[in-house]
Amino acid sequence: MSTPRVRDFMSKEVIAIEEGTSIDTAIWLFKTERISGAPVIDEARRPIGVVSLRDLLEVAPNDDGIGHRRYHRIRAGHVVVHDDSSEGGRGPVERLMTREVRTVEAALPITEAAQRMVKLGIHRFVVVDEGLLVGMISSLDLLRGLLPRG
Repeated sequence: MSTPRVRDFMSKEVIAIEEGTSIDTAIWLFKTERISGAPVIDEARRPIGVVSLRDLLEVAPNDDGIGHRRYHRIRAGHVVVHDDSSEGGRGPVERLMTREVRTVEAALPITEAAQRMVKLGIHRFVVVDEGLLVGMISSLDLLRGLLPRG
């Protein structure tokens, strides 16, 4: 029996935000997609940061006056990328994002990923393969991989 790997249990469709995307578009995206966080990637799909709902709430307007922004989806492997070229009034997401990205390689055994998660006190990792974003894995995903099947 082969060792279960991160790639076997990770979420392969990830909503990511391309660097340069406006904060206004990120707010709209989080609201529309009902997400609480997203990796920020460069043109090559390398993770360069993470933006959270908490980050966006610090600059969100009190009303719903975000307006309609240019928006499209690009499928890059299993990654859904949201991008816009408009310079929002609040600037690009890089202004708010956390620059430290917690990553694990897709080939890492899930037991090692779980140990790292516990040691760091976090609940999810950005999954990379040769430095490129390929997925996300959460503590719940790891539990599914660690528990006996039945």
